[in-house]
Amino acid sequence: MGKTIEKKSPFHTPSSTAARGEKGNGGKKEIIEIIIIILIGVAYITLAERKILGGMQRRKGPNLVGIYGLLQPISDGVKLVIKEIIIP
Repeated sequence: MGKTIEKKSPFHTPSSTAARGEKGNGGKKEIIEIIIIILIGVAYITLAERKILGGMQRRKGPNLVGIYGLLQPISDGVKLVIKEIIIP
């Protein structure tokens, strides 16, 4: 009966770097991971928008690359990088 259980808030989590014992990296890796996830999400939201607009206008959407057009954002990104004019 002498033991007490300490309850913590479900919102209290230790810092991700402190929990792993890392020091001084400033969370750069986590920031880069978040940016990449957001960019991929935006690419697939754009794909969904293009498919919806294609259906509303009764024309084919971007469904020619990969299965159901799932590779379309990747091909769009490659096209964007290739078409860039680089002048040193």
